[in-house]
Amino acid sequence: MIQNKKFIMQEGENKSSKTFTVTNGLQQGTVTSPILFNIYTAALLNLFELNTENLKAIAFADDIIIYYSNKDSTKIQNTLKSLFEKINNYYTNWKLKINTTKCETILFRPNLKYTSNDTKRNWRKFQLKESSNSSTIIPHKQTVKYLGITVDTQLKYFTHIDTQLTKAKIIFKTLSRLFLSKHLNNKVKVLCYTAIIRPILTYACPIWHNIPNYKMEEMRIFERQCLRICLNLRKTPESNYKKNYKNIIILNKANIQRIDSFIIKVCGNYFAKTTTSPLLRELTQKIKSNTIYITNALNTGFTPPEIFPYLDKTGYITDSNNIPIIYHAQRGHNSKAIRFNPQNNTNTETNSLKYCTQIPDKDKLQNPKSNKKYWWLITQNKSTQ
Repeated sequence: MIQNKKFIMQEGENKSSKTFTVTNGLQQGTVTSPILFNIYTAALLNLFELNTENLKAIAFADDIIIYYSNKDSTKIQNTLKSLFEKINNYYTNWKLKINTTKCETILFRPNLKYTSNDTKRNWRKFQLKESSNSSTIIPHKQTVKYLGITVDTQLKYFTHIDTQLTKAKIIFKTLSRLFLSKHLNNKVKVLCYTAIIRPILTYACPIWHNIPNYKMEEMRIFERQCLRICLNLRKTPESNYKKNYKNIIILNKANIQRIDSFIIKVCGNYFAKTTTSPLLRELTQKIKSNTIYITNALNTGFTPPEIFPYLDKTGYITDSNNIPIIYHAQRGHNSKAIRFNPQNNTNTETNSLKYCTQIPDKDKLQNPKSNKKYWWLITQNKSTQ
């Protein structure tokens, strides 16, 4: 792969007079490079008592995450510091180098409002330093980005949603000549929205699907704004162009699923594939059998992604009319807690639902409960027969 490979340095029009020889490393963009790198570093995930009890490690290519769970932040700090030094030595022995400037730490925790002053102080002073160079401090963050997902300390993912929403607005504005074109068919413009803009909004939604109604409403509003522009339907001629077209008319004209219903579909399809993932299937089964854990998770809002099949099975996701009640039910501000009773949300007139619950005809016709891929619903049907 690197035999007889050489390179030069270039900045603008200036080129280096010296030619350098590639003596080690892997080429970017090749099929074999990730495989070879994984083979070279595979042993690391099983060293230093990693992936035992509360100490875990996961890796994606050259990105590795080490995480440790404990209530004592000082113990977390000491454990991670010791582990970081061991991993750093491992890489040094195998001629690799950790870029500490790209390393970050984050503490996942509930709100510190009701904790003692000592606990707050320890959490806020959390810091990792490199032993060989005490001046090298690993940055401690309130949010970190991994594989395109912005993760916050309380796992609410609000920052991620705001980031994706801002990104989608910028790209929609950048492509305004396309979406405002009078020469392009409206159906094509709607198709461009679903192919370019909506994937940005819904990126990694199986991870953050449990969000409050007001965060989802921000996405619903933006989607309707996009569709109004795509369809060129803003003000009605009947009102002498003073009033906007109703939202339900816009959604029906676009003939696409509303964004919250689309997110539920994506999540359903994702977790339907857990039959091929023994680990994820095992996690969903554990949640199903642990009623105390489920109650605590719903009341606190700290729900793991794999709780989706349970929520869908018990009626927390959609009601009998396919209305996504999880994104309309009343919740506290910034709260992900699910305390509403799904049995009380059987129609669109329920007072506990917030924001407009009218769904387009396409969502009415597509009943997710009848999808045979959703193994958690099939199990339910068999048990009731």
